[in-house]
Amino acid sequence: MTRNSEVRSGYDPARHPIDTGAAQAARVDDFLLGGKDNYEADREVGLELLRRDPTLPGMLRAQRALLTRVVTFLVRDAGLRQFLVIGPGIPTPSSVHTLAQAVAPESRVVYVEDDPVVLAHARAFMRSARHGKTAFIRADLRDPDEILKHPSLTATLDARRPIGLVIMDVIHHLRDVDRPHDAVRRLVRWLPSGSYLAMNTPAADIDPALMGSLAAIAERGGITVVPRTRSEFERFFVGLELVPPGVVPTLAWRPDTKPEDADAVQAYVAVARTP
Repeated sequence: MTRNSEVRSGYDPARHPIDTGAAQAARVDDFLLGGKDNYEADREVGLELLRRDPTLPGMLRAQRALLTRVVTFLVRDAGLRQFLVIGPGIPTPSSVHTLAQAVAPESRVVYVEDDPVVLAHARAFMRSARHGKTAFIRADLRDPDEILKHPSLTATLDARRPIGLVIMDVIHHLRDVDRPHDAVRRLVRWLPSGSYLAMNTPAADIDPALMGSLAAIAERGGITVVPRTRSEFERFFVGLELVPPGVVPTLAWRPDTKPEDADAVQAYVAVARTP
């Protein structure tokens, strides 16, 4: 691998051991999608979630398809070549750098993650295109200044050119006491003019009973899940220019074909441009 395509990770297995006895969100998702990177604690939570809602694997696949549409838009239509991705999850063929570099091989991506499972997989499996660059740093959205001062960020991304800030399948793991709106606002203020913010969240107000029960199951398994209403989600985009169709359910954001039921995946998504 060339220097330009190097993937750097802050993961040290000796300092950050993986706790296989506690469920973890990325591993539960992996189980629900039929993967092998999960443990008994993850499977226990996943099975209880499936008993409550057998359609969850389809919802997760729809969320991954959404990421493909979002990144494709940002690269092809918005012309972005740089991305800051918060909480990417276990690497897959549809990771942001893979999607972006398939269209523009020179794309540069910085991943931010504090989960040792994801960091271990990134170290083992993530590879960048030869003409691009990908870095993987250990930090937490709760401390945006830690992200912004990390040397891998400035070494990989040019803060004078537009950047895509991608926070997908993450914000619901922060409680209100974590001040998620302030954390996102701090990162957005750092972005150069003409950058974009892409976010999603489980919806608290499409089917409150179902989403409430799923969140309760996850919480009992030790995984924080805080669904948010449309109005709570819209607050993340104050002062930004929403890209059509605005704040909508997952299946309604620039779909390849019109969905029969846009609310079938109970989550909101939006993409917005910075001034």
